[in-house]
Amino acid sequence: WALFFAMALAGHWCGCGFYYVSRKQAEKGVAMTWPEAAGLYSTMSSEEATESNLKIEATLFESYIQSLYWAYITMITTGFGDIVPLTIQETVWCIFSMLVGVFITALTIANLQQLVTSLDASRLRFQREMEIMKKFLRYRLVPAGLQKRIATFFDHQWDVLKGEDEQKFLLELPQSLQQQVTNFMCRDIIASLSILRKANTSLLNALV
Repeated sequence: WALFFAMALAGHWCGCGFYYVSRKQAEKGVAMTWPEAAGLYSTMSSEEATESNLKIEATLFESYIQSLYWAYITMITTGFGDIVPLTIQETVWCIFSMLVGVFITALTIANLQQLVTSLDASRLRFQREMEIMKKFLRYRLVPAGLQKRIATFFDHQWDVLKGEDEQKFLLELPQSLQQQVTNFMCRDIIASLSILRKANTSLLNALV
């Protein structure tokens, strides 16, 4: 999620920067910039101008949406061609925005690939262990019904833990936390036995 947030934030700044660069160029008297071509503002002659030589034709929100739209299609290297840089300064900012987009996209793809590879490795290890288990059960002539129940149990373990070792996780905890987790996991068994309901904590710890 951090990378998607970074992409959204980068799109915001790249879009705002693209509009800012163009507007500053227009205020300096550059003949045509992309916002003018898109109808966001128009330039006025020196006789018509008062404080600024620009006549705003669109709201700030409309200008922002247009700039944001350009930023995202540029950063993901789609580029429909409806908004293009018209000055050297705009072109330089466009190149910068494309590099930012390519960098973030590459990071996103790398992270997704690493996640998929990790899941595939765990799945392959689980399947290999299942094959070894099935060979053992067939070698020992375990009844088919019992084999199915064992396979169902391991399938459920995979669905819940995705190949993670529950016992290894517990062993990494301090002894006191191990005991608390074990007591919690055995709470139903303890509750079902009336003789243990009023037992003290020391006795329960020794039993579980």
